Amino acid sequence: MNIRKKTGLFAYWICPVSLFISCGDANEASGLYDTTKRGNYSLAFQIKTGQAFDATRATDLFDGTKGEKAVSSVYILLYDAAGANSQLLYNIPIKAQTNGEENFHGQDVASGDPNKFISNPIGLKKQDYQLIVLVNPSTRILAEKARSQEDYGAECNTLKEMMDAFRATSANEFYNSNGETNFFMTNAGGVIYISQSQLEEKEQNALLNPVSVPIERILAKISLHNGMTSNQATLGGKIGAITWGIDVANRYTYLVRQSNYLISGAQETGFHPNREEVYAKDPNFNTNAQFISDEAKRKEQFTILSLQDQQAFINCNTSKTDNSYYQYVLENTISRADQNSDNTDPKLYTTQLLVKVIITEPKGMKDVTSYYSFYDSTEQDTGKKWKIFTHEQAVEWYNSTFPSDMVALKEILEQAQDMENSPFNFKDGEDIEPATYVATPFRLTYHKDGLNIYRIPIEHFGTNDKTKDVEDYGYYGVVRNNVYQIIIN
Repeated sequence: MNIRKKTGLFAYWICPVSLFISCGDANEASGLYDTTKRGNYSLAFQIKTGQAFDATRATDLFDGTKGEKAVSSVYILLYDAAGANSQLLYNIPIKAQTNGEENFHGQDVASGDPNKFISNPIGLKKQDYQLIVLVNPSTRILAEKARSQEDYGAECNTLKEMMDAFRATSANEFYNSNGETNFFMTNAGGVIYISQSQLEEKEQNALLNPVSVPIERILAKISLHNGMTSNQATLGGKIGAITWGIDVANRYTYLVRQSNYLISGAQETGFHPNREEVYAKDPNFNTNAQFISDEAKRKEQFTILSLQDQQAFINCNTSKTDNSYYQYVLENTISRADQNSDNTDPKLYTTQLLVKVIITEPKGMKDVTSYYSFYDSTEQDTGKKWKIFTHEQAVEWYNSTFPSDMVALKEILEQAQDMENSPFNFKDGEDIEPATYVATPFRLTYHKDGLNIYRIPIEHFGTNDKTKDVEDYGYYGVVRNNVYQIIIN
């Protein structure tokens, strides 16, 4: 099977787009908040959740789903300007919502359509602030990260606490968790600094000059498509069911993007049109990946997929245009140095797909469903290095003479039998055929009922650019707010 990958985006953006709105009396624009409660100066926010160009589409083929676009809650978090230890002064809920198709509406919406809204002005004290916007946060995020000085006094959170690592059991904590939230989104360009000069004395001026903040989903989206035009495998077998799951899914994330450097070396600031070319740091980005070779520590850091966990595997899309089957993951962007280290195996710590494919009657072997395969490194013909045979053939050859093109198999079968707790026995009269799929470290595999398993690493950066060397960047990675579409040809 040939495999190719497309990378796209599924983004909500709060972008600096000028909206011309008419304003009457300032009192008509007032929302829920009394401008004298926090201060006599006004600030409004422009939130835009759609763009009329491909960079905000789910991929170049599909728009994001209605559920991915829905907004049920928005929170404006304003910190003082004292750096990382800044206290959260205000956590201001904004009553604004959309189901992903209808106009934004709510008590705090001054104007809106399905893709954007401007909030009513908020009364604030005139000073410098640092801003984070939370869209659809869970109650856990609000309780652990977003306690304001206004509501909690000395027990309030700091900016550092918001920016520190957040441990999640799985990606579903950030979407439709027990029906609690829609997709969690936050600042795309990191923390935004607001100068006191941006606060307005008049509410109508605040509406005309809202603060613009790009936001994005914290999750990445992965889909696998069957792009083959028939049920015939390349080597003549019949293709049956295809299912897939995510292996090495990150358990740790940052709620707010912490950008790494671009390929060019320039640091990302604000909106960047080529988001698929941009890495983001996750909490293990700068951690020496060698520690992940410790299995216990690796399972603490990542969710490792078990082949026996049937519920974790979903159907493959039936065609290139069917976008019904996909999974969401937290970003996983190990550093370039760790990915290219001679001492580590990227499969141990980079997010990837495990694909189960049922292939029967391999190479035209009629009515054969279970069989062995092995890679013959001694074979000179590259097209014949993979050898296929049945258990009956293995027993016959092992106890008599191997065909001339299978001589290397004798040593492989002996190694298989000598494995600790080996499921193999090829001795005449004592032979045992394995009861399940078995893969050995010496490239002999038993395909029970035609089961084949493929491991597909996810390549984040522009791998179609053949002029770039793998050493130029991290290569493998899953970055928030991107869509990874893998197609089996």
